Parts: sequence; structure tokens; C-alpha cells
Amino acid sequence: MSIHLFGIEFADALQGASVHLIAEEATGHPSYGTEIRKGMRLAKYVQLKTEK
Repeated sequence: MSIHLFGIEFADALQGASVHLIAEEATGHPSYGTEIRKGMRLAKYVQLKTEK
């Protein structure tokens, strides 16, 4: 779920970037790029809550 949240939070900054390359550099797993992309697609439908 953290990968999806990353995609949601940074969706604007990640536009046009190779999410598979970012995922591989960050985790060693390029397939996580698919999960980041899912979060990016969800970003326009959800809003992250902040803890109080």
C-alpha cells in the first residue's frame, strides 16, 4: 500500500518520468512501477489525510 500512496502523493511530479526506472532504483524491483502508476491514476479521485 505504501507504493500506491507514493504514487498518489507525488503523481504530479512523476508525470512523464519512467516509474519502472524509479522503482528499480529505489527498491530493486522494476515491477513496482506498475503499482506506482496505479497510485498516480488514483490521485485525481482521492485525497490523502494528514495525521493529527
